[in-house]
Amino acid sequence: MLKIENERVQELPHSIGELSGLKYLSLSHCPELEGLPNSIGELKSLLRLDLFVSGIIKLLASVGGLESLTEINISDTAITTLPDFIGNLKRLKAMDIHGSQIREILDSIGGLELLLKLGLCGTCITKLPGSIGNFNRFEPIDLLDCRLRELLELIGGLESLLELDLYGANMAQKPDFLKNLKRLKCMKLGNNIRKLTEAMGMRKNLKEICASDDIEEIPREIGQPSLLRILDLSQSKVTRLPTIISQLSHLQIFIYGIAMDFRCCQSFLQV
Repeated sequence: MLKIENERVQELPHSIGELSGLKYLSLSHCPELEGLPNSIGELKSLLRLDLFVSGIIKLLASVGGLESLTEINISDTAITTLPDFIGNLKRLKAMDIHGSQIREILDSIGGLELLLKLGLCGTCITKLPGSIGNFNRFEPIDLLDCRLRELLELIGGLESLLELDLYGANMAQKPDFLKNLKRLKCMKLGNNIRKLTEAMGMRKNLKEICASDDIEEIPREIGQPSLLRILDLSQSKVTRLPTIISQLSHLQIFIYGIAMDFRCCQSFLQV
């Protein structure tokens, strides 16, 4: 493990490529570090590369040679392009680009067959490529504060998705495709979604729902027997709960918002 964090380092020595056994390299919070040496590609044993809040502005092609890499974090950097060679990182399981300047996800991401986690929150990305539908193993996908103009139906094909964060995502369509996400356990809903659809309320494996300030209505289907443990409506515009919600026998945490009529909660809380 090599951590060079919170330092005013401006460049790394070429000799870093000689650390053949290095598994974890962190260069986070190094704002004056704008590039990596070509020798970085010699780190064939590297598993994790953390460039969080660094000054890195471009990923060199040599990064595509990190054949053992399982995690890469380029969030909050000035990197504007996710290069095609990222698809060569066949062992990559987690990629975090939140808060970066990246505006487009290329189809080459479809080559990352082991990818489980993808963090896109706070990016300028407006569209997801069709190849993202190849990820049947996806677990969480984070679209928090994303500028996606639309969420393609292909997300509905991510049958293994466990966690989906749409909070703050600017969507132009109803999230009906979520009905296909049968393994979904945690769902955080974003702006422009005013109603939880009936299909979303019927997700039997769902354990956590967090609603944004645009949610106005909760469907009665949410009261069907389920594993729901957390229901957070603190930021929503929901004023009343369906009476059938008392059937949520596994519910442990319920947070209601200021818009809600507390009288409609009392009978529920006494159950």
